[in-house]
Amino acid sequence: MKRRSLKGKVFMQLAKSIDWVLETPLAELHQVKRQMLESGRSIIDLSMINPDLAPPRYLVDRLVESSLKPTNHRYAVSRGVRKLREAIASKYTKHFSVTLDPELEVCATMGSKDALAQALECLLNDGDSIVVGAPTYPGHLSALKRVHAMVDTFALSTDETELLSNLNDLLQRVQPRLLLLNFPNNPLGIQLSQEGWSEIHRLCKDKDIFLINDFTYGELGYGDEKPISALESDDSREHTAELVTLSKSHSIAGWRVGALVGNQKLVRAAQHMKSHVDYGIFLPIQFAAAAGLTTDEELVSGTKETYERRWKALSSGLERVEFKVAPASAGCCVWAKLPESVSGLSSAEFAKRLLAEQGVVCTPGILFGKDSDQHIRFALVRPEEELTEVVGRLEAFLN
Repeated sequence: MKRRSLKGKVFMQLAKSIDWVLETPLAELHQVKRQMLESGRSIIDLSMINPDLAPPRYLVDRLVESSLKPTNHRYAVSRGVRKLREAIASKYTKHFSVTLDPELEVCATMGSKDALAQALECLLNDGDSIVVGAPTYPGHLSALKRVHAMVDTFALSTDETELLSNLNDLLQRVQPRLLLLNFPNNPLGIQLSQEGWSEIHRLCKDKDIFLINDFTYGELGYGDEKPISALESDDSREHTAELVTLSKSHSIAGWRVGALVGNQKLVRAAQHMKSHVDYGIFLPIQFAAAAGLTTDEELVSGTKETYERRWKALSSGLERVEFKVAPASAGCCVWAKLPESVSGLSSAEFAKRLLAEQGVVCTPGILFGKDSDQHIRFALVRPEEELTEVVGRLEAFLN
């Protein structure tokens, strides 16, 4: 923050590099929402993937037990206590057949946002080129703006062959420092096959590109669909790292438990970087998370089944009122194209009017990139009966 003096007064001037932070593209939407809440109007908020499900009782009990120990209220360890790093490595071995060294290949972080921020700061210089898929999770776009990266996009597709072709075509024209992916994907809910990951690793090795996959929804595959870790096809981890979190899978978003795993050089740099930034996650949370990751109790299956049921309920309802819904096999949201009857509206205008007239909050597709302005994302964070009510309100709005 800069300071200049004029006639004996001090004026504060913010750095120009954060101008984009002060821009609020959803200002009008937030204003309408606030006014409605203040007036007592009924709102169903499906905008943010902020889990409404209760955390597993096992986790909460371990948190309480750990919190009762006086020594657990001291400074923590910025890279995560050994017990938590071992638990994350154990989870990878058990669920994804990936062996990680908890000392060299795991850095605990305050959620996946923190993991990405640390990774980008350690990897990139101002102006480095990054490739991401479109539509792009807004949190990734924000993180890339913070490090002043140059961003190129390729079109994602539910057809894996087309998706890989789009990526390959782009990499013939640009030479990025980093490929930032998100599979299972937010907002599309698509996954990559083992063959798909192998092709991406081949491209990255051939073109000397580092790969980071945001694996936030790695435990939330629908049915028998088991998401594949990006690390499964790169045993050496020479060019690969992954972001993980317990926020969605264990319904503890507010606990802020995640990790950066994979490439030793990057993980080590992130561990050192975090020691200059924070003192790590609250110790009782670290110990409770470690217990949850290593218990024989099944803590995730009910959660993913709930999200699958919600996806089916909302997507079928949306199709009934003429939205075009992208097929999904994982995650916590529905991505849908606006009906032809309102195609003249921008996604932001649609979201604002839907909120004002029917009290439903959704995320306009424009936040995921300019090519997504005819789409809407609905977060699956309300019970099925409320999702049914959302469809009824949408029907009333469209008619």
